[in-house]
Amino acid sequence: MLRVTAVLTHPLHNAFLCLVPKAETMVEQSEGNLFLGAILTIAAAFAVATMASIVKWSSVAVSTELLMILRWAVGLLIFFILFFIFRPRLALKTDQPVAQAMSAFCWTGSIYCYYLSLQWIPMLDATLLLNTGSLFAPLITWVLAGERQPPLAWLANGVGFIGIIVVLQPDAGSFNPDSLWGLAAGILMAFRLYFNRQLSSKEPMERTTCYSLAFGLPVCLVAFFITGFPIHNWTGHMFTPSEKLIPWLTDGLMIGAAILLGALAMTQTGLSAASLRFAKVGQIAPFRYFSVIFTALFDYLIWEHIPTKSAWIGFAIISLSAMALIRITKVDANSHRSETTPAKQGTPILDSSHTRKSSEAN
Repeated sequence: MLRVTAVLTHPLHNAFLCLVPKAETMVEQSEGNLFLGAILTIAAAFAVATMASIVKWSSVAVSTELLMILRWAVGLLIFFILFFIFRPRLALKTDQPVAQAMSAFCWTGSIYCYYLSLQWIPMLDATLLLNTGSLFAPLITWVLAGERQPPLAWLANGVGFIGIIVVLQPDAGSFNPDSLWGLAAGILMAFRLYFNRQLSSKEPMERTTCYSLAFGLPVCLVAFFITGFPIHNWTGHMFTPSEKLIPWLTDGLMIGAAILLGALAMTQTGLSAASLRFAKVGQIAPFRYFSVIFTALFDYLIWEHIPTKSAWIGFAIISLSAMALIRITKVDANSHRSETTPAKQGTPILDSSHTRKSSEAN
């Protein structure tokens, strides 16, 4: 109860501290905690949908590369402001520079592909494909680390890939090759989850967030250079002639959108991490797919785009298979632990997901 009160009374402080979920700070799960975890997860999903809407709105006149620079630069600035206010004594030097760099590159590449896909395919399809990272992660873990998966996990993955095919419709006349950008975003996000999991037991999430932003920003600048410094006449594309006569309106909206994009990026990370303090990964996983529902709603309200039947079917298949995969993996881990390490009488066994919670935050 005291933890819930602290979050409600000091939201900024706790949102930043929750970037480092720790097993020893976990409290006993209860219905009240699960409810708060679900609310935080839905809020994070709303932030994802809002960022997607901002990117899609501005992409008609602002290059994806410039949007990436703005998001990473503003996010890094906000991070350091919060860091020096709340955690100035935390050392940022890392003992895992290669893993930190790989995590940052995968995250940056994933968001870059996601932003590109938003220009050409519906937001629902792009966001759904981004969320396929949880399906690719077990396969990547098996290939890179040799971690075995239970047979039912592979079955759940197979069902999830069927959902991806339903969304992409490769044999249909409506197949859009630009959907592959969204699929690439999901694969790169799976690599991000893999590297974050390797870092979770060795590095605090604040340090990982710092390096993800610090390493990601130069990548954005390189992409901006390779594409020829694309800076378009955004006022001519996004505003009417009468609106262009009011510079404070046009400039203010673009500056505000850039700040909001970076702030939402940090907020989404904090909310996702904070939710893991009040509920287990498997419990809140279904609520992450609210981002797909929110993006579909924004796409309809702003651009009057009605999601296709195949998109909703694919959404149902992928979301259900992802939830089943999390449940199967958790049950298998618990059964394996109970066979190898008998519990002492009166000593509760910590859920294995506690050691992976920080890897799920981003």
